[in-house]
Amino acid sequence: LCSGKSYGATTSHLKATAAVTAADYQDEDNADDVSNRSIPKWSPLVASIALPAMIGMIADPLLSLVDTLFVGRLGSNELASLGACTSIFHLSFHTFKATTAVTTSLVSSALANNDEDLAQSVLSTSLQFAVVAGVLVMMSLSLGATAALAFMGVPQSSNLYRPALAYLRVRLLAAPAVLLITVCEGAFRGRGDTRTPLLASSLAAISNLILDPLLMFG
Repeated sequence: LCSGKSYGATTSHLKATAAVTAADYQDEDNADDVSNRSIPKWSPLVASIALPAMIGMIADPLLSLVDTLFVGRLGSNELASLGACTSIFHLSFHTFKATTAVTTSLVSSALANNDEDLAQSVLSTSLQFAVVAGVLVMMSLSLGATAALAFMGVPQSSNLYRPALAYLRVRLLAAPAVLLITVCEGAFRGRGDTRTPLLASSLAAISNLILDPLLMFG
């Protein structure tokens, strides 16, 4: 699924890039020809955009793996609580995952028409949407934490409830930032830059690996 989204966003940007390049160096008719030209699946340009995007997809599973590794040392209840909360957050955040693909498509289309103002407007609107959606997710999980955990099989009577609730209340504070990052990733991809999101994901993974044991065990 992730690879499909990456390839779709990549192809959209490549067509946009072809149109912009042709417009700069050829007449308008030639620009249309270039934009419609078929692009080889693994041309050097495709590889330079797609490979960093696909590698970046590994960051989220790595973050979860590191969390599982260290939380498992706290005890079996804490580890089971992490599993329930992770499912809640995946459902909450991935509901808005489409903003990445939409932002990528709209930004690349605007750039294909040499309309930088429209690209900036799309980004501004997407960022505002991300903030609003993030706050809504944060408030919904804060007010409905008990119901969400019960839905995942962790009622108040469960031994998992207290550690799960504690983890949920802390992590939900990151909801606006998570959705902002999702939109920014789409904007960078729309400009053909998949290396910057990869760098950000790598830094997040390294920070998580270092800070997890420090904050959990002192």
